[in-house]
Amino acid sequence: MTRPVSEPARSLRLLRADRLFDALAPLCQRRRWARGSVVVREGEPGASLFLVFTGALRATVAGNGGRVIELNALVPGEMFGELSLALTARTAT
Repeated sequence: MTRPVSEPARSLRLLRADRLFDALAPLCQRRRWARGSVVVREGEPGASLFLVFTGALRATVAGNGGRVIELNALVPGEMFGELSLALTARTAT
């Protein structure tokens, strides 16, 4: 299910005063993922930016020997995927 982002997005603490967000909000879609789902994968082509509204996500990369290295924990009000707007592939899962 997708729908345009409106007033809930404006309540995000880190983006409240951001003019860029106001310009992008009409172009956004709201999506939900089940707990434990992978939203994007390292190495995939990407051309989208994501805002975290609720819940939490982990940004990870593949390490040597199949290890998973956690880069960051993302919480409501944070965004990810911005590098894929400038690069050809996702840099993390």
